[in-house]
Amino acid sequence: MAAARTRLEFLSFVRERSAMVFTFVFPLALLVIFGSALHGQPVAAGVNYEQYFVAGMIASGMFGCSFQNLATVIPIERDIGGLKRLAGTPMPKSAYFADKIVMVAFTASV
Repeated sequence: MAAARTRLEFLSFVRERSAMVFTFVFPLALLVIFGSALHGQPVAAGVNYEQYFVAGMIASGMFGCSFQNLATVIPIERDIGGLKRLAGTPMPKSAYFADKIVMVAFTASV
């Protein structure tokens, strides 16, 4: 059941343009903009600004796809009645949370 629910979660994530843009495109756009504006400026001895900024963008991307995504998706599903409908199915609650964990791990690895 968890695998089927994970597939459904992945398809709904891919079909939602705003989630795709803010998870993948927005951090890359910020990296390109700030990397080109501050190209070659040293932050510390032997560390360029691009190297310093990439680490921050990776952390920001991981935060955006995990905590921020879960903090908005689960309450939205509750408000539109999705969680109540899922409670009426024979699917265990652990399958719901397993698919959320797999989705976050997949998007964070990408």
